[in-house]
Amino acid sequence: MDTTAAQFPYPWQRCKLIHLVRHGQAMHNVEGDINREALLSPHLFDAELSPLGLQQVSKLRKEAHARGLRRRVDLVVTSPLYRLWTRPEQEIAIVSHGIILQHILYVLGNDLDPTDRSTLRQRFGNCELRSVLIVDKR
Repeated sequence: MDTTAAQFPYPWQRCKLIHLVRHGQAMHNVEGDINREALLSPHLFDAELSPLGLQQVSKLRKEAHARGLRRRVDLVVTSPLYRLWTRPEQEIAIVSHGIILQHILYVLGNDLDPTDRSTLRQRFGNCELRSVLIVDKR
């Protein structure tokens, strides 16, 4: 008997597993660490990945492959707009900037225990992958 499924109080059809991924370090991150004003520079608007960022992406690619995400993820989006939540897919990857991902977790964590909420809302590291199970409690 699968006791894990028996203990979960919501049907899996009402759940979505969300994988949140922050981009790897880009040149705007490097320049912004030196001078915050550099983040406003037009030449950094679509900045390339830094050498460290390329290493981070390579490491994350290997981790995602080892976890089998490529075979399981039904949808990859780069926009966390409302239309994402109305999609029929059950396992979704959102790739975006850390501040966008943090905002998503801020909104989703409102009904959590304060300790869990603060853990969930920690700042994303470059090229960090975080998975969260979302439940529609209606």
